[in-house]
Amino acid sequence: MLYGEVDQIKRNFAGNAVTITGQGDFLNVPGVLEARQVNGDWHLSLAQGTSPQDVFKALAARNAIKSKRFEIAEPSLDDIFIWTVEGTQEPKHA
Repeated sequence: MLYGEVDQIKRNFAGNAVTITGQGDFLNVPGVLEARQVNGDWHLSLAQGTSPQDVFKALAARNAIKSKRFEIAEPSLDDIFIWTVEGTQEPKHA
């Protein structure tokens, strides 16, 4: 079972990914393993050792990318429930 505030639980299960609202080539960014569009936003999975700040700096250096929102991706409560029941992902402790 999990106890605590929902925002904190989501942060504890956040993986190494960012969500971006904007336009541009998000597929060829150094440190990005996968880029996929979900409901109009881009979800970028980052390689181990790549920080969201690294990706932000790489995107800022490109003139062809326009982003309206850049944030660390948090998993849905459904994902957290499944991971907890299956025991497939351990929460990070900040």
